[in-house]
Amino acid sequence: MPGWLSRLLQAPRFEEDDDRRRARLAHSTLLILLMVVVGYSLLTIASPIPLSRRWPLPAMFGVLLFALRALRRGYVRSVSVVLVTMVLAAAAQGMLTSGGARAPATLTLFLAIVLAGQLGDWLSALVVTLISGLLVWGVTWANETGLIVTPVVHGDVGYARGVLATMVGLGTLVALASRASRATLTRLRQEQQAVERLVEEAPDGILTVDLGGQILHANRVYARMVGLPIEQLVGRYPSDLALVPESRALLGDQLRRLADGEPAELLMVQYVHPDGTTLDFEAHPRVALQPDGSRVVRVVVRDVTRREEADRRAAELEAQLVSARKLEAIGRLAGGVAHDFNNLLTVIVANSHLFDEAELSAEHRQLLSEIRENADRAAALVAQLLAFARKQPVARIPLDLNEVVRSMHAMLERLLGANITLRAELSLHGALTLADHVQVQQVIVNLVANARDAMPDGGSLTVATRRETVVSDQIAGVGAGNYVILEVSDSGKGMDSATRSALFEPFFTTKEVGKGTGLGLATVYGIVKEHDGHIDVSSEVGRGATFRVYWPALDPARASLTPAGSSRPASAPPRQ
Repeated sequence: MPGWLSRLLQAPRFEEDDDRRRARLAHSTLLILLMVVVGYSLLTIASPIPLSRRWPLPAMFGVLLFALRALRRGYVRSVSVVLVTMVLAAAAQGMLTSGGARAPATLTLFLAIVLAGQLGDWLSALVVTLISGLLVWGVTWANETGLIVTPVVHGDVGYARGVLATMVGLGTLVALASRASRATLTRLRQEQQAVERLVEEAPDGILTVDLGGQILHANRVYARMVGLPIEQLVGRYPSDLALVPESRALLGDQLRRLADGEPAELLMVQYVHPDGTTLDFEAHPRVALQPDGSRVVRVVVRDVTRREEADRRAAELEAQLVSARKLEAIGRLAGGVAHDFNNLLTVIVANSHLFDEAELSAEHRQLLSEIRENADRAAALVAQLLAFARKQPVARIPLDLNEVVRSMHAMLERLLGANITLRAELSLHGALTLADHVQVQQVIVNLVANARDAMPDGGSLTVATRRETVVSDQIAGVGAGNYVILEVSDSGKGMDSATRSALFEPFFTTKEVGKGTGLGLATVYGIVKEHDGHIDVSSEVGRGATFRVYWPALDPARASLTPAGSSRPASAPPRQ
């Protein structure tokens, strides 16, 4: 089909429903009139009709082509006026040349009234009815006065009056129908606009896709969620967006199932935003019918990233709570075992001293010495178990962690060795807390020794202090208040999540058999909890580890009110 003919037959497209309806009716009417003009010309080409009566045909043909072109450019109302005027002119020409209100001419007038009502409004229908009535009355009057020749049929005044009555009635009905249809269209347009506003102002993203997955429409919220303008979304496929591979496969499978008539399911998909962040979306798809009967999929998309993060945080807190309860239970068990074992050691050591005055051979003296040495090692293990179980006596005094780290610096360097660089980053505003001096030293030594073992090939270690105010629920397991933080960071091999979860359990170790007791970090955990503190660790494999110990901060103004060496503070450290 030639391009010009295809464009001629194709109906123009408009956004507004009323304009689209008018344009389609006008387009169909123009095409019919074109076919009538062409058909009449071809059928009467051999008839002896004078040229004076044929000249309106090519003029009408040109006007019709011009009207089609104007209609394609959006001039719907102007084309409607031209079309109704042409029909009225055709009726008038037929009545004048045929000599009266004959049936074809009156039918043409009726057509003009109907077109005026459909292409215009009720007032247009009444105006065209008035013009048609005047035209019939004028032609009838001209017949009676002899200005035009009266035809043999339908030439009496009674017939003309009947035509006038019918025309008035038809015009009134068309006007009422046009007014009713216009009111209906207005109401439908308002309802459609309300629905569109509801879709655009909805708190969730809403998009419409066909069964093949192509996006037909998306609201502003969805465009804002995915970080793309609506113009770049329409015509694309959701699978083309930056979804993670699992979500892309899940979405494609759901669309195939919906196309096969299976019920829709709730989808959880992950989308990578243009800024690099990964978002969690909850998608509710459902199949809907379009006005033309085709099926589409409407999807309501909700950003649940914060909810998913909250759920993951809650799961982490629950795991930490379970771990804390498990450590508490292990601590009670360890404390009971340590006490009983300590009583046995006391008997062993006391009985070994009974042989101090006895005459023993050198071999027996060596055996006795080994008994005492192993008993001392066992006593040290018992002390660590009691520290983990928080059953050792604690002498809390006002203590500046900065001074503790400075006094231990040389000893820590010897502990680390020459291939590990030690750096201290101490708070400029002091790091005062209420703690047992010996146990704080033990915490630092254990953490530094653990970091040293994680760097067999050397590296760097940083011991830092700082003050920090923690608000409610800011850090899992840490209550709101002022804290002094002791931070030990290394550049070692790091830990995976499984290792981190069991890090503070007694006798847990990643060292080879015979190279560690697994009580170093358990002892640190017990001491910190005994001081109403909290310990946190962050680490990834190959990226080192950072231990943060939160000690309740002590106000320097109240430090002098706390008796040195007391087992409990005179008043609890201030919390805010």
